[in-house]
Amino acid sequence: MKRFTIALLLSFIAAGMLQTVVWAQSTRSVLDGVYTKDQAGRGEALYVKSCAICHGDAVPGPYGTSMGPSLVGDEFLANYNGGTAGDLFSKIRQTMPGDNPGSLQPQETVDLLAFMFSASRWPDGGTELPPDLATLKQIRIQP
Repeated sequence: MKRFTIALLLSFIAAGMLQTVVWAQSTRSVLDGVYTKDQAGRGEALYVKSCAICHGDAVPGPYGTSMGPSLVGDEFLANYNGGTAGDLFSKIRQTMPGDNPGSLQPQETVDLLAFMFSASRWPDGGTELPPDLATLKQIRIQP
């Protein structure tokens, strides 16, 4: 019976370690090239049209305006460092643009995220950000 208990305990420990390894491998960050240059370009065009009036010039220069917070730099990281792309996606979808909240389509929202990541000088990659909340929740925001 004692051997069975020890074996069962070791199985639980091994399963927990495996789960931790799988989670760590499935969680990415903005530093892993999670968007494409083309997607960031679409996001920039939308940013200029719908966001810059409140959030200011994205890069370079003073970030944010008296109407809206910065979407890059220290002020942005103070709010979102350690969060996920899914958190930011949800916030944008529910509250932006300020004069018509909730009007952005999911694809437009991830294109804006791609532009914000590009403006933050996080690397691009070979795959676009998908407009899928579950996938976006696996992408950490970090400097």
